[in-house]
Amino acid sequence: MDSDSTETEVRQLSEGAPSNYMRARHPDLFSDTTVSAVHSVSKEVLSYHLETLTNQKDEATFEEFARRLCEKFISPNLRPQTGPVGGGDGKTDSETYPVSAAISERWFIPDRAGADQRWAFAFSAAADWKKKIRKDVKSIAETGRGYPRIYFVTNQFVPSKDSASMQDALEERYGIPVTILDKTWILNKVFEGHSLDLVVETLGVGREETEEANHVGPRDSQRIAELEKLEARIGDGSKYDGSLPSLVDDSIRAAVLSRGLERPRYEVEGKLERALRLARKHGSAKQQLAALYNWAWTAFFWLDDPAKTSELYGEVETLALSSDDSDDLERLTNILPLLHFSVAQKLLTPDAAQLDQRLVRAREALTRVINLEARPNNALHARSLALMLEIVEAGKKGPEALIDIWKQFKLVVKDADGLGVFPFESIADGLTELGKHIPESPEFDELYEQVTDSLASRRSEGEAGKRNSQRAFQKLEKGLHFDAIRWFGRAVGLLVKEEYRDELSEVLFGSSLAFEQAGLYWAARNYAFAAVSQDLAEFTRTGNISVVNPTHLKRLFHMECRLGRTLYAIQSHELAMLVRGAQAHDEKSRQRYEEARLSDSRMFGGLLLRLADSDLAEIRSLPDALERLAMPEARLAALFRLGQDQVTREEGWWPDTESAADIEDHFNRWYAYFGNDFFVRKISLYSGATVELTSAVVGCQIIIEAANNLVSLAVSEAFLGGIEALLATSLEHRLLPHLERIRFRVDPATTSGNAPILTFEERMGVPVGVIRHPAHFELTTKADVVAFVEWLKTAVVEVILRIAIPDDVEGWSKQVFAEENALDRALTFSNIPLITGSFFGDIDHLSLERWVAQTDRIYHAIRSKPWTSPEIAVPESGVPVSEDAMDGFPFDTARMKHTDMKIVSPIVVSKWNDAHWRATLFMYSPDKDAPPPVLGIAFENADAGKAIFEGFRERFGQHDPGNDLRIAIIRGVSSKNPSAYAVVVGPNFEKNLPASDKLVGFVSRINVMQPKSDIHLRNFIQQLKRDGRYLLAPAHLPSLDAEPKPMLELGIGKYDLEIKEAWQIGASDPDAVVIDLNDPPIIPPDQPDAPVIETLRKKAEQQKSRDREA
Repeated sequence: MDSDSTETEVRQLSEGAPSNYMRARHPDLFSDTTVSAVHSVSKEVLSYHLETLTNQKDEATFEEFARRLCEKFISPNLRPQTGPVGGGDGKTDSETYPVSAAISERWFIPDRAGADQRWAFAFSAAADWKKKIRKDVKSIAETGRGYPRIYFVTNQFVPSKDSASMQDALEERYGIPVTILDKTWILNKVFEGHSLDLVVETLGVGREETEEANHVGPRDSQRIAELEKLEARIGDGSKYDGSLPSLVDDSIRAAVLSRGLERPRYEVEGKLERALRLARKHGSAKQQLAALYNWAWTAFFWLDDPAKTSELYGEVETLALSSDDSDDLERLTNILPLLHFSVAQKLLTPDAAQLDQRLVRAREALTRVINLEARPNNALHARSLALMLEIVEAGKKGPEALIDIWKQFKLVVKDADGLGVFPFESIADGLTELGKHIPESPEFDELYEQVTDSLASRRSEGEAGKRNSQRAFQKLEKGLHFDAIRWFGRAVGLLVKEEYRDELSEVLFGSSLAFEQAGLYWAARNYAFAAVSQDLAEFTRTGNISVVNPTHLKRLFHMECRLGRTLYAIQSHELAMLVRGAQAHDEKSRQRYEEARLSDSRMFGGLLLRLADSDLAEIRSLPDALERLAMPEARLAALFRLGQDQVTREEGWWPDTESAADIEDHFNRWYAYFGNDFFVRKISLYSGATVELTSAVVGCQIIIEAANNLVSLAVSEAFLGGIEALLATSLEHRLLPHLERIRFRVDPATTSGNAPILTFEERMGVPVGVIRHPAHFELTTKADVVAFVEWLKTAVVEVILRIAIPDDVEGWSKQVFAEENALDRALTFSNIPLITGSFFGDIDHLSLERWVAQTDRIYHAIRSKPWTSPEIAVPESGVPVSEDAMDGFPFDTARMKHTDMKIVSPIVVSKWNDAHWRATLFMYSPDKDAPPPVLGIAFENADAGKAIFEGFRERFGQHDPGNDLRIAIIRGVSSKNPSAYAVVVGPNFEKNLPASDKLVGFVSRINVMQPKSDIHLRNFIQQLKRDGRYLLAPAHLPSLDAEPKPMLELGIGKYDLEIKEAWQIGASDPDAVVIDLNDPPIIPPDQPDAPVIETLRKKAEQQKSRDREA
């Protein structure tokens, strides 16, 4: 809310003109030039000089003066005479020359018809003006050039009656309208139009009496420099090619600068009219509203013209009343008190002001917006504006009537707590101004105290947020992305305030960078999306394209590409190019545009090179669309993948000397430039019924199969981003997930309420998350928005608990939730469905057809053999790490990425916990014809045990010849019982060794058997050696006293069994999980340097470290 709008403020206007009030209150908005060029030429002196020009033989000088005056006030496109005095060889003293509409629309003169017409001008200093005009008009008409209008400028005084009769007679005779401009017109334009400088420069009158005092103030110096730059740009037809909305913004700014410089009214209003004209032709409704509002505001506070303000209010109202944005309606609430004052001071009649009808319409519009609960900031702002309107009426009734308004304002201030982008500062400013004029009131004092307390709190939080942000960027520069995420997380919640909008955008952008460096691409994408959303919201509010930061759009495009989201990347690129084009005013900005365009095109081309061969048919109509999207390089990549080499040669992409092998090498190098890990493995073209989204968090792979619609995808994006943001810093904690992967399905469905629902279902022995959301997900109320965020918080926490539980739950929770504000960073900008709706509009899903035209050429995939993408070298294998060996592993966790780590395990921990592995059993027979021996995993819970093996068979099949499921028996694990052995079930880590800069975690399950004798184990091993295979099968063992019941029908044929002695297990061996410090393994006397000794030492150190932390 603009504090200039309140009725009580403008009461001061009774002391003088509105401009005097505004000047006293805001001198910074007016000229600070103390003395400018002062020309001491009186009207009488100039009038006398004009009369004597002919006698002084100054006809040529007068013609130059008259032409300059006409250029300024009639048409700037005048061609000066080139012949002798008196009309020259062309029979006119001057004439207009045609200019393009693109140029003339940027003039700030009332009549622009001369832009595309050929007007004739005659200038005369002759005493007998009648004789002269007849002669000049006759000569002009006889040229046969078809002039549609003739202007005759004379230095003589011409009575109105004589002028009118002469004009009519000449038009009747020659058929050309004639306009006579006499000395009266000249004097008016010189003195009322502030054109004395032309008198001095061309006529030389008053030159000796001119005082040139150069006392331009510092604000004016800046304004003049900016205005000159703007006007030069506006006047250059090449500066706004493809960016005409920016022309509108610049025109509005030029008018405001002229106003601040206190330029003549004709110039200020001319530039305001130009801005409005351009806004109507090239701008948005917001820009039209801004132009009209600035004109109305200027008319009142700079031009002292309430009647003009009232006239313009009608046009402002027409645009604002239909808007759902409180900022648009604020324009009305700012102007209405000025009209009320003007009526009270008899500057306007009630009929002219139309206050009653206009107040009713404004209240109705505000009430409508107040009820739009889905936008709580917007609705609360409308409430405050409605209260400001009521102050005017309540003030008439006396102090008592204001008490209820102060109480309602207290509720507004209370409700504003927590609404970060509510325009609190402007409300506070408005109430501060009110305090100067209202009657003393305890209720107002209470309100004001509440306002100042809230203001202090917001400013304190904002400044703290800025400091946190500064520290975060310092951490980011040092490559400490997890630290940066922590500091950004502290900042983001503190900066969600209207007055810290720019700082918040920086934090969102920086957070995206930090999340990307941490390998958390969905969180990075969502934060970039939030930054773009902030910009677009501000653009919607102001209509000014300059508030949209193309760097934010570039970041969003970058992340969409990394995630393989082709259509989302195209959408981001298209918008980025529109914004950059609109902001490209000079050579430097055009160069930045080209650099961004080329970078986008190359990256998107790199993405297309990675398309699967099976997807190539889907892009057969894409190449020409890419050309229109300013991505010709990406088009080249698409044509190459389609095998359209002949087309690329015909289009001149390659020299004739370039061989097919050379061309392929070019694309090999292009492919290799982005490396193996820049893009996700699976590129999506969004052509199927579902879309796969994947994430890797603390080594666990999360896979979502979402229905191919914007709502399901937005819910999935929010879900993945929330999980990533919450677990972002957990790599530095002793936290290893118990799951290799977890799957989800996201679908629209008929559900009660307006929030999604998460459930888990068993599918082939593996729990799968199912998220169902309303098919038409309309977040229309504040309750809907809150419900979605609450659901997301619950769902994310539930999934995290399924993925992993840290050793120190209390310490981890304190660090992540309390100290890092992890929930803030995960949820503050998590409402991706709402942002998606604003970004993409009212469409159900994206498809390539959105960009493909019917006339586009089809390029079929005609490659004779599939293109084999180049192999890119990867680092040598590193060391596998078991959960037990996580403490002290040799990796710099502060600089690791989540994508540097993965979990390999067939173990679903929750299922194994339910099943309760009680024992291991062996089934064998000495009979040579007997079936292979059986190694049985005996579970207490039969159903859970069945589900585990159903999952095994789904993953590995009925036979496991590749030994993907590793079974190991470790003997000699107990010095107390030589017959004891451990059975390990887990992944085959030999087949999953990581690269040297990667970390792979293995989750296994162990069962330590304590038999009195190892006879059954020895017999099993003997038959295994004979048969070379065995059956791994579940069994039901409800208690240790019960008879086990094997479930052989669920068994898996195995051919490998690793048997080793416990003393052979080194510290980095994943089987170290079987080593127990309280019952160390048997170490043979002849093995003084047994590897297990180092394992025991490290385990002891780890235990001491945990004890200290506890």
